[in-house]
Amino acid sequence: MCVHTSCNASAFICLLSVVVTEEVSSRLSTFKLQIDFKLNDQVGWAKSWPILLLHTSVIIFLLTHLLQSDYFLSLAFYFDWKNCALWLVHINKRRLKMQNDLPLLTRVDYAWAFDAKAYLSDFYSSSIKMHLNVVGKNEITGHIIIFITSMGYQTRNGEFSPVSDPAMTMMLSVLPIIAERLSLKKAPETGITRLLDIGSGPTIHMAVVFRDKVDEIYLSDYLEQNCEQLRLWMQDRKPFDWRSVLGYIAQREGQATLSVEAMEVASRSKLRGVFHCDVFKPGVVDWPDYDGLGFDVVSSLFCLEFASNSVDDFTNALTNVVRLVKPGGYLILGGVLGESWCKFGGRLFSSYPLTEAQLFASLRQNGINPTDPTFTYYNHSDIFLVLAQPTQ
Repeated sequence: MCVHTSCNASAFICLLSVVVTEEVSSRLSTFKLQIDFKLNDQVGWAKSWPILLLHTSVIIFLLTHLLQSDYFLSLAFYFDWKNCALWLVHINKRRLKMQNDLPLLTRVDYAWAFDAKAYLSDFYSSSIKMHLNVVGKNEITGHIIIFITSMGYQTRNGEFSPVSDPAMTMMLSVLPIIAERLSLKKAPETGITRLLDIGSGPTIHMAVVFRDKVDEIYLSDYLEQNCEQLRLWMQDRKPFDWRSVLGYIAQREGQATLSVEAMEVASRSKLRGVFHCDVFKPGVVDWPDYDGLGFDVVSSLFCLEFASNSVDDFTNALTNVVRLVKPGGYLILGGVLGESWCKFGGRLFSSYPLTEAQLFASLRQNGINPTDPTFTYYNHSDIFLVLAQPTQ
């Protein structure tokens, strides 16, 4: 049952001013209220402080720690600008684990708590920089020998800093190698034509890395805010500046002189759609026109362990994903081992702390033998990447 409360716009903005003590701005348009604000960690999740969180332009969430308890109360309000009314459309009281004085949010919180722009800002906003040293010259060919001595991020103020996200760097470094290996396996009579990426998030690197390797690319994610970012990029509306990431991929491909604009154009030309997905549902991806033929390549990076609460969840999700691989096709699976949470945008999100033994056991249950000669496995500081052919 909805609870209806009348109020006027000025009182509503006044309430925001009292609750949110950091930067607040409001934009009003016909029948729509858009609120933008920033909260730092200390204010944002301080115990007993009510927090206003924006999900869409008309849905506002309130998450507050109940005094003298381990429970958090979340409320969702729909603001009806036309009638100056505030509707309570969701209420949920539940126990949340704490980590570093922050509530540990789970997959049921993703729809309202996952900020696609904050994710991109925290993990992809800095440009990647490699330090190169000339170490010698080949006396026969005359070629200069260059050695990569260090790698990190060029911050906005121009200072060099150590790699802040080794997971992203490892994936962007290895994926071009995986793509090239698959292209070498391409049989003229069959080919590797279709790729499906599951749990793409708001990121485009799978489309970019495989732009010249497959004919059709399909991206998918559970969250509408991530799908919206992908659709904006697909329409060339530039929701995010990917130039530094694309430049890094070009370096790894040995095409340092290739323009990032050309890379984006080629990637968009192969992209056939952005879809909603749920790894716990048979079929995984919601699409009305799916032909049921499967995909030559199915990829999923940093998705399954963050969607899972147990090893059984992970295995079941992997089963649903593997079923989309056509006979003779390939699975690309990447993630992180042993991590129970990830932080960005000032919020903590839970992850199942998968072990390597559990990963291999789940793969075996899905027709993938880690001891098979065709099995490819990378592991750098517990960031893993698998390339495998499931047996049908």
